[in-house]
Amino acid sequence: MTGIEWLRCHGVGRDRVARYLSEYLESMGFRLETATVEGAAKSTSRLTAELARQNPAVPSPLKSLVFEVVATGSGCQILWVLPEKVENGDSLEPPKRFAREFVSHLARTISTTSRGSGRLTEVSPGRFPFVP
Repeated sequence: MTGIEWLRCHGVGRDRVARYLSEYLESMGFRLETATVEGAAKSTSRLTAELARQNPAVPSPLKSLVFEVVATGSGCQILWVLPEKVENGDSLEPPKRFAREFVSHLARTISTTSRGSGRLTEVSPGRFPFVP
């Protein structure tokens, strides 16, 4: 299973970024499973998150999430695996807001913990991985 390249992190490694993702999702009420992807060309961690505690900040189409964090030469990349798309019947604004807050929180965490040397960038700024 491969996802859509969503974010790139420079100056911070795969394990730390996977830990930051896990901590944030757990604080929002998700139950997580983290696994190393066997047979991948590069070191890859897969995070599978299921909403276990109701949270009004999490829109219903995003109650099950899967991310892959892949090591790169300068840090890592974050792939959005699931959900692949949000159905047309659902409003896209709540999932977009969730994704923007997610990126914002992760960028602040990376910048703070690396004392400004690490940075997070969006691969396609303004595009959301779950919008076809």
